[in-house]
Amino acid sequence: GTNLHAFVKKKVGDEEQTLFWEDSWLSDPTLKNIFPRLYALEINKHASVASKFRDTLMSASFRRVPRRGLEEDQFQLLIDKVAPVILSSIKDRWVWILDSGDELSL
Repeated sequence: GTNLHAFVKKKVGDEEQTLFWEDSWLSDPTLKNIFPRLYALEINKHASVASKFRDTLMSASFRRVPRRGLEEDQFQLLIDKVAPVILSSIKDRWVWILDSGDELSL
């Protein structure tokens, strides 16, 4: 059958209902798959995007500070990736991705 999930994407608004590590809100694959070392350090693996953004350091919920090398590199890449994100007052919602690249809210 057809995989309808391929045509639907979460449109992040206030980020309260979107999981930082486990939802595809910023990229596909999820952040836990892009940054596995950081995900392993995370204490709150089900943190919302909003709660993670309230932590201005982005590392307060880690078991420890990322170590030099791969962990530190992944942490800097994560910071660079989330830096342009601006939280909205609109609730999170699902959108249907149309062939033309337009979106239809659900």
